[in-house]
Amino acid sequence: MSLRDKLALYLACSGPRFSRPQRYGKLMDFDRLQTFLEVARHTSFSRAAEKRFRTQPTISSHIPALEDEVGTKLLIVPAEAGK
Repeated sequence: MSLRDKLALYLACSGPRFSRPQRYGKLMDFDRLQTFLEVARHTSFSRAAEKRFRTQPTISSHIPALEDEVGTKLLIVPAEAGK
């Protein structure tokens, strides 16, 4: 099962969380979710930044923010894989 399929399954199983307002009345930041999908699709922060017309540091900051919002680790960076 690909990462994209796993994400789609995760999103389908936790639907109400994404349609219900989060704390402080905010909805989930779908820009960060689209950023995550581009990173997963291209397996590169730099290529995802090009596709999203953003800088690489912005893309890098979106992933941890989305992980905090969702409450789970979404990506394992190769440098962290051996730890």
